[in-house]
Amino acid sequence: FLLIDGSINGKLLCIENGAESANQSDWSQFIEYWFGTDAAVAILDKTVGNAISRIGVPALGKHKIVMAMPDPVMLQTFSDKRSSTTYWGKINGRQMDFRSVTDQILAYKWFIDQVCEAWDRIAPANLQLAGFYILSEILVARPDGYNYQYKRWDQILPSVSSYLHSMDYGMYWIPYYQAD
Repeated sequence: FLLIDGSINGKLLCIENGAESANQSDWSQFIEYWFGTDAAVAILDKTVGNAISRIGVPALGKHKIVMAMPDPVMLQTFSDKRSSTTYWGKINGRQMDFRSVTDQILAYKWFIDQVCEAWDRIAPANLQLAGFYILSEILVARPDGYNYQYKRWDQILPSVSSYLHSMDYGMYWIPYYQAD
């Protein structure tokens, strides 16, 4: 199951023109939306458990869950290239500035860690957290590619991928047009 959405509280979770980019508080609410005690994952776990009691344990083991990761969007309002790059929030008391690749990577790691804590808190019996999904489908690795200067995925995602793999999680992506 892929847990995915493109916005929360009217703010965008990925690079897109229009509304404001989601901040740290919004990312937390996105996690709670999926992993709250009475939220989707808990309900899905109960539903799968009910099915198992009727038809038996699945041959392939627990059902896999993949969680979408919000993009650490460089700009508070992507359509306004003069908008703030320090809108998101703080990690360990330090204000994140998304002009920095390092800070964008830290935000991804913060999100992953928060999801893992939420997962452990609800402890689904019938589901397995299998990995994380890159929400932005238009990834370019060429300086002349679509919005490269605002995405820089070739600098960010290898570190995020290594972090996920070190915890035995997969990193998933569905490429879209204009993707390398």
